[in-house]
Amino acid sequence: MDDRKESPVSGKKPLRSILITGFHSTNMGDAAILHSMLLQIREAFPKASITVHCSDPEAAARAVIADGVAFRHSLIPTYDHDASPPGARQFIGVPVMIARNLIRAIAYRIFGRRPSACIAGKREPMDDFLCADIVVSMGGGYISDDYGYVRPYSDFLTAKLAGKRLALYAHSIGPFGGWISRALSRLILSGADLIILRERGSLRNLESIGVHGAHVTADAAFALPSPNRARRSRKALICVREWTYRHRAQRERYLSFIEKLVDALAGKGYAAEFLPTTPDDVRFHRRHLAHLKGKASFVKSAEPPIEIARRLSTAAFLVSSRMHPIVLGSLSSTPFFAIGWEFKLEEISGMLAGGSCNAHASELDDSVISAILSCVERREELAHAISSQVPIVRAKAGKSIGLLAGSAASWGYSAD
Repeated sequence: MDDRKESPVSGKKPLRSILITGFHSTNMGDAAILHSMLLQIREAFPKASITVHCSDPEAAARAVIADGVAFRHSLIPTYDHDASPPGARQFIGVPVMIARNLIRAIAYRIFGRRPSACIAGKREPMDDFLCADIVVSMGGGYISDDYGYVRPYSDFLTAKLAGKRLALYAHSIGPFGGWISRALSRLILSGADLIILRERGSLRNLESIGVHGAHVTADAAFALPSPNRARRSRKALICVREWTYRHRAQRERYLSFIEKLVDALAGKGYAAEFLPTTPDDVRFHRRHLAHLKGKASFVKSAEPPIEIARRLSTAAFLVSSRMHPIVLGSLSSTPFFAIGWEFKLEEISGMLAGGSCNAHASELDDSVISAILSCVERREELAHAISSQVPIVRAKAGKSIGLLAGSAASWGYSAD
């Protein structure tokens, strides 16, 4: 049973436990989001304990310095992309695990007893759900057909069946594919108590399946502190990812495009350096781009967000198929060109640079090389445009915590 006493002044219960789910520990874009979220949540709820569910607690603790935050494994295990595929026994174990967790959540909802682990401090991941007052799904772009729905939706169902408040914090959502994913998404997402999105495209995707009432702010990482201003080099940072979801048939064309881009930048006097943000990127560089040594340099590991932001602050230009190098670079007004298939890249280009600095993954030809070189030539103009937009976007990102705090108050919780 809940043994908290209501405040005699406000009549609200103190919010004492927040569970954050959905952190992929080795993705430095995710780490940038989580770092900013923790700063915001700590300020809004200074007395609440915070637990983060993640793919690798040890890696998470290295990537995000957060004193007093507990990192634990997610309910559903995450397998490294470079590891051997999980066996049949592991595949069978996942639905059994989900069913067991949902049954336990329902039992908790019926009988209303908090597990003793909430007091003793020795918890399993499921205990974190039962001990939490609010479950917050950390921001990102992983709720779509590309990434699948098992992990996030099992978390959402577990939280709601246990009677917990569920908030989605600055997400990109969709697009949704066939009628099954649309119906399932409508059922699950309509149960969330608060949905915060980071762009209008996500709002349109949600409304297309009949989910309304979401709020649009901006990516949480925009609220991170800006790095110290540094002198620009003649280095062009390239942050490209392996084509793991769409356009697999265009792999060779994509690799050829990257090689042409490196040569074109060199022809304009810019040294290319490849910047990874995940171990997958490092492996991609090693396996498929290693022959570019001599023409380009390579950062050998995925560095923490603050170090990535520092590198970007000294770069002349950025070409990226990942979103968060663009976000982190914008904090120092680093001009960029975005390449990708996801709508979030088109939206962030429009948000920061007026939409002139992006291309779809299916359009990678010599005209895109020319467009990138044109943006490089206009880098001072683009830097000025980004500099003027970042304060606006940062203000939007700062509204997310206000929405969460206001919702918590309406749910009967106080921050004190």
